[in-house]
Amino acid sequence: MRAVITACLFLMLPVAVTAADDDATYFTQKVEPILSTNCYSCHGPKKQKHGLRLDSLAALLKGGRKGPAAVAGDPDQSLIIQAVRYQDDDMAMPPKQQLSADQVAILVDWVKRGLPWPQDAAASATGAAAATPAAAAP
Repeated sequence: MRAVITACLFLMLPVAVTAADDDATYFTQKVEPILSTNCYSCHGPKKQKHGLRLDSLAALLKGGRKGPAAVAGDPDQSLIIQAVRYQDDDMAMPPKQQLSADQVAILVDWVKRGLPWPQDAAASATGAAAATPAAAAP
């Protein structure tokens, strides 16, 4: 019986690794280009309007004056999603041109996935190791 359980767990391991790889690829190929093109100039390493920085997971979870920018798994409670959906005139982002519906959908999906932020992307953005939503939460 122990061998069967061990074999089952061993067979499930590639699925977990593949899901993590898919999340890493999703972030680096879809999410990060949206953030870097539309957000980092005002909420990045050089400037942090309203105290908000979006170029690392830890900073995203810390948030700015209005609180955490995102809630892992909950797009409706995530300020970043409210902003890109233009739900609040005071917080409509980016301010000059609204993101496309496809770009908003990518960010919503990313939040639903739990805000995966791969080590490599986080290290390149901040020069430090990445945090996970669970590790960075208070």
